[in-house]
Formats: sequence, structure tokens, C-alpha cells
Amino acid sequence: DMILLKHSKFQFEIKKEYEQDLLLWGAEAPLQDVIFNAVDNSCFSMGMKKEKDTNYKPQIIIRGKVSKTMFDFEIEDNGMGIKKENLKKVMDPMFSTKSHQDGSGMGTTVMLQFVQKHGGTISYDSQWGEWTKVKISLPLATEEQKRRK
Repeated sequence: DMILLKHSKFQFEIKKEYEQDLLLWGAEAPLQDVIFNAVDNSCFSMGMKKEKDTNYKPQIIIRGKVSKTMFDFEIEDNGMGIKKENLKKVMDPMFSTKSHQDGSGMGTTVMLQFVQKHGGTISYDSQWGEWTKVKISLPLATEEQKRRK
């Protein structure tokens, strides 16, 4: 909902392909920030592509699956992608390909810190001009943690 408010004039499709009743263990607000930042970056990238191709249909797919004790999910867009030389720097502090008005270069760094603090991993994969996938793995709640909920 926050993304739709921020990008209310930008039309795009979001597909959700994951189980709805999973319980992760962590702070809810920072997790929402991680997802918001990833989707916000996707919207920015798709907006750039839309400016170049008026027939382009922007789309984000959020996938998720359980893998032993982890929940693995990815946020994939069909936007501009990330150039190969920038892919290694995406989570570096202060790195940004956006103008100063559009970003600070700290969003992905904060995402990385939150995910690592909660015992997870995050990575990016991309094809310039085609798509980007943000892959995030976070621990599922243990039985003991579920009882404490």
C-alpha cells in the first residue's frame, strides 16, 4: 500500500507467488522497509524504461518458498536492470546511480544490514535493459519463537 501511495501515478502490475501464512522471526517495521526499498527501486527502474518505451508493461513478481529453516523470496522486475559493473557495488554505502533528488545510496546498504542482523542473506542478479532480481533469505520462526508470539 505504501508503494502504491508513493507511485500513485505510475501504473504497474504486482504478482504475488508465495504462501500467505508464514511466520518469520524479526522486527516487522524494518522488514517492511526492506521490501519497500526493493519495490521502490523496481518502480524507479521501470519508470526509466517506460520513458523510453511507451508500449512497455511494468511488472513486479514477488516469489517466496520455504527452504528448510529459511524463507527465500525474490522481488523481480522487468525494468532497466543493473549494469554488470554496478552489480557488485549495489549494496555499498553511498553508491547510487540515481540523482541526489531520487536517492541517497543508503537504501540497499540498510537492507543488507537488517537482513544480516537477522541471520539472513541478500543478493542481486540482473540483466541490463531487461530485469533485476533481489533475492532475500530470512530465518523462519522456530517452534519456541512461535510460542512466544
